[in-house]
Amino acid sequence: MRKRIEEELEEKKSHKLRIFIFILIVIISFIIVYGRFIEPSFMLVNEINIEDNNLNKSFGTLKIVHFTDILYGSTTDIESIKKIVNTINDKKGDIVIYTGDLVYEETSLDEKTINELEEELSKIKAKYGKYYVSGDNDTKFESYDTLMANAGFVSLNDDYKILYNEDADSILISGIKYNSRLTFLDDIHYDGFKINIMHTPDTMDKIDHLNYNYVFAGHSLYNQINIPGIDRLLLKKGSKMYYKEHYKTNDTNLYISNGFGSDTFKFRLNSIPSINVYKIKNTSK
Repeated sequence: MRKRIEEELEEKKSHKLRIFIFILIVIISFIIVYGRFIEPSFMLVNEINIEDNNLNKSFGTLKIVHFTDILYGSTTDIESIKKIVNTINDKKGDIVIYTGDLVYEETSLDEKTINELEEELSKIKAKYGKYYVSGDNDTKFESYDTLMANAGFVSLNDDYKILYNEDADSILISGIKYNSRLTFLDDIHYDGFKINIMHTPDTMDKIDHLNYNYVFAGHSLYNQINIPGIDRLLLKKGSKMYYKEHYKTNDTNLYISNGFGSDTFKFRLNSIPSINVYKIKNTSK
């Protein structure tokens, strides 16, 4: 009798263990499918309202649309690009900025792909223009700059432009290419409202003395994989210090976009792809 009871208890324990293992397999399988196919297909639009009395009031509400890290060929394809382009145009940005990593480094960038990317990106519209810099993946492709130029984007790789509105008031926008020596920054002499775009957010520590009003970056993919309770799991070189949405360093606001694709692992978890829309307005009387 006692032996039978022990056998029944052992069988119950074994049954519970089998159920636990089955549930664990189901959960892990769901996470894999979700992170590989479902979350990468999502897209958030983060609309960030900013009151800043340094901006000349003649600009009204300056709307900057920021996208980054498409990493085409990772978890993104041409349909992803079309969705991104349509969303950007729906937001009617005054300035559109792209902060690098267009194509995943393991992707074959053939003529057909180049033509498709050029065609879709050329559809993006912006009142004061659309601007870009290079990222680490872009350095693998000689055709990157030509592709972006053919799509109507202006290179700000170690360069700057001064944008004027109808009232002849101006904004300076500069850009830093990946692995820049930053020497060109010494040639910029401008006392007005200044914006900078770059790929790696950690470059902020090298330029925070230059008193930019806003700096926009990408690269971090907001860690790409985020497990609750485990922070800084997959921080990338170039975004180990700055990887979340917003930081304030000295008087400069640093904003980082999540990007769209994936790097190293074709997987995103708790890092939903997104576009940032910054609405900057002088509210002073």
